[in-house]
Amino acid sequence: MIYSADFYKILGFRQVGESFYGKYLQYWLELKKTGEETVSLYAVVNKTVPLEAMKKSLLEIDGFENIELTGNTLVTAINIAGLATNETLVKSIDKIIKTYSKFGVKTVCQLCELNTPDGYYKYDNKIVPLCDDCVTKTNAKKDELKSADFQSYVIGSIGALVGALLGSIVWILIGLLGYYASIGGVAISYASFAGYTKLGGKSNKAAIIIIAISVLIAVVFAELAGLGIEIMKYLKSKDVQVSLSELIQIMGELLKEGESIGDMIRSMLLGLLFAGLGSLGLLKNISQAAKEADMKIEKI
Repeated sequence: MIYSADFYKILGFRQVGESFYGKYLQYWLELKKTGEETVSLYAVVNKTVPLEAMKKSLLEIDGFENIELTGNTLVTAINIAGLATNETLVKSIDKIIKTYSKFGVKTVCQLCELNTPDGYYKYDNKIVPLCDDCVTKTNAKKDELKSADFQSYVIGSIGALVGALLGSIVWILIGLLGYYASIGGVAISYASFAGYTKLGGKSNKAAIIIIAISVLIAVVFAELAGLGIEIMKYLKSKDVQVSLSELIQIMGELLKEGESIGDMIRSMLLGLLFAGLGSLGLLKNISQAAKEADMKIEKI
């Protein structure tokens, strides 16, 4: 029976799920049945593939159906209906691979897209060809991210908070200029992230929580500071001098009024929204780094 278990024994491939993986004639390949009478050959390749010229040569091979390049994956479909035996199918695969070689197509590592793979690995819930260098570097990065100790969290937290408070200056200045101070939430989030990383904070799941808390504290501080400055300006225009404790007391009395506290909460919520929108890219990078730290790379 064509495309039976014996077929993969001929190639020396290993089965994982519905696909078969292995190295054949110096090419790292995945084979998978993609139709009732179609077997597809997947290869992660260098992107300089002369697809049209290759297709003309491949049309002369028994069973060849189609070839396409999706990203850096070359997919070659073989129609097995007209192939009598497993040996006939293997001969067609031989010719396809020799055509790859003729046109300078090489299988490469999924990550660096440069080096020759040293095998197939389970990575990011997929099975992909990886080179030894990328496996070593990825594992080293994982170990580094996981090695974050209590001290790095403390120092990173200090950096995040200091950065956020410095960023709150932008919020206060925008408010003094008469614009929506909430826009300054973007500056607060960026400054908090910069402070966290500058002092060696690790980009892992804890970083998201630390930065979020720092941003919240800075937004509250900025809003209160802005209110205090406005009160000071008003009192100064009336030639009234107050101490810091008296200023805090006045602010407290104002905040007891429903309208004042409502305005402040709305402003802070808007600021947090801007901070969130401004930090989407940063959070994505942190989340990706945290995800990489948890990834398992296992050779199949």
